[in-house]
Amino acid sequence: MVTAYWLLVTGYWLLITAYCLLVTDHCSLKRTQY
Repeated sequence: MVTAYWLLVTGYWLLITAYCLLVTDHCSLKRTQY
């Protein structure tokens, strides 16, 4: 049970990190345009 929980948390954290990086890239691209 503990390993499944850790896998879920790790996967969720990676998903959030990837999403944040994607959003930050979009924001930086918009900033460079201005």
